Amino acid sequence: MLFKFSVTFLFLGFALFSLYSTFKDLFEGQLGAWNGPKINIELKNGVTPFHGRPYKIQHTIRDTVKTEVNRLVEIGVLLLNPRLEWAVPSLAMTKKDGRIRFVIDF
Repeated sequence: MLFKFSVTFLFLGFALFSLYSTFKDLFEGQLGAWNGPKINIELKNGVTPFHGRPYKIQHTIRDTVKTEVNRLVEIGVLLLNPRLEWAVPSLAMTKKDGRIRFVIDF
């Protein structure tokens, strides 16, 4: 049984390395750019914007969340705009390694 596990693990390791080698540019830790056509989302007539109340953030992780939000703004993932009509609440969960994971409540 141990031999079968080792062979399977070795095969998976090789497959992951092969995948990484083939698509190395996807694993550089940088954001890509959308080169396709501009996307427009059309809404039904009469739809009213939803602006959900934000969830409270635990005091113990507040500084970590602020740092992560600022980092995401700097790299262009988030856009800070307090006047948007549409907004959904999000949660900040702490990962095992201490980093933050944002969970969006759609």
